Amino acid sequence: MIFEASADEAARLRQQRALAERILDYVDPLRTGDRALLRAIYDRGMTASDFARAVGQRPRTVRRRVQRLLERIGSDHFQFVLRQRQDWPSTRRRVAELVFLQGASQRQTAASTGLSLHQIRQEIARIRFLIDHDHQRPGPTGALDAQHPR
Repeated sequence: MIFEASADEAARLRQQRALAERILDYVDPLRTGDRALLRAIYDRGMTASDFARAVGQRPRTVRRRVQRLLERIGSDHFQFVLRQRQDWPSTRRRVAELVFLQGASQRQTAASTGLSLHQIRQEIARIRFLIDHDHQRPGPTGALDAQHPR
C-alpha cells in the first residue's frame, strides 16, 4: 500500500513537471515581469504567496495574474501568432507580438509602434481573420492545458 502511494505520488510529480516544462516553453515572448513570474512559479517552485510577498502584492492578485497568463499562452490566438509571425510583414508581426503575445492594449501598442489606433485595429482584424481561417483547417493547435497555480 505504501509502495502504491509512492508510485502514484511519483507519477503525479512527473506529470506536474511535464506541465511546468510545457508552460516554460512559452514564456520567452512574454513581457519581462510576466516571464519572471511564471519562471519563479514553474521553474523555481515558488508559490503565488511567496512571490506576492517578495513583490509586495496580494497572493490573490498574483494567482489571478498567473491564471490570465496561462489562459493567454494556452489560447489559440497566442499559439497561432507564435507559429505564424515570422511569415508576416514587420508591422503586423510587431502588432501581433505586442497584443497577442505580450498582452498590450491597443493604446499601448499604438504608442509603442507609432501607428494610429485605427491602423492597430486594422492589423488586429487581419490577424483575427487569419486565425479564423486557420481554424477552418483540421489539425491540432498545440495549445496548453492551463492549470491553476498553487
